[in-house]
Amino acid sequence: MVDDAAARYESGAYLAANPDWHMEDSPWKAANIARLLEETAPAFATAVEVGCGAGLILQELARRMPDRQWAGYDISPDAEAFWARWADGPVRYARADFLEAGEPVDLALAIDVFEHVEDYIGFLKRLRAKAKTFVFHIPLDMNAQGLIRGSMLKSRAAVGHLHYFSKPTALATLQDAGYRILEARFTASSQHAGRSSRPLRTRIANLPRRLLFPVMPDRTALLFGGYSLLVLAEAE
Repeated sequence: MVDDAAARYESGAYLAANPDWHMEDSPWKAANIARLLEETAPAFATAVEVGCGAGLILQELARRMPDRQWAGYDISPDAEAFWARWADGPVRYARADFLEAGEPVDLALAIDVFEHVEDYIGFLKRLRAKAKTFVFHIPLDMNAQGLIRGSMLKSRAAVGHLHYFSKPTALATLQDAGYRILEARFTASSQHAGRSSRPLRTRIANLPRRLLFPVMPDRTALLFGGYSLLVLAEAE
């Protein structure tokens, strides 16, 4: 068992549990982020992904938006091993803590990150000073189905989630940490991300999700889970 949360990502434990570092989901996440940025059009020339993992999201974003400067930071030597395949590409990677070593940028992305951080409020407050605009993608583990099935403990063991959010608590967390919410939208993670690896029970649960989400999206996410929240924010 890993005693310290950060040690999970530096000891090889996270890679052992997630050998592809979620790259199967990366193109889908990047497509949602790109759509958000295209539709809201925040001004930025430099962008950093904090906790970039294998780095594929950045590769996809750089392909879609080649006129920006993209960089990724992660503390894990296992994540760093993935970056070699893109050594000649447009994205710069660094194995370092962006909050300590990174220069301020126009746009900071934290994609499925702060639920892994022990002091997540402190992390968000420190991150606030490092960029003008922010994109967060937040798993919504706090839902009725998840509570009944014990899914939060499974997420804790498999992917290291230490904190669990619903849409209201995720937005309240960002606001409490000093962010102004500019846009917030659901992403249907259970239906689109890594579809080939979803078990039968997830595919069955997707039926009521698809049926009910168009008429009551907030309640569907809260009752059935299977959604994440994509947020565009700025520092207050």
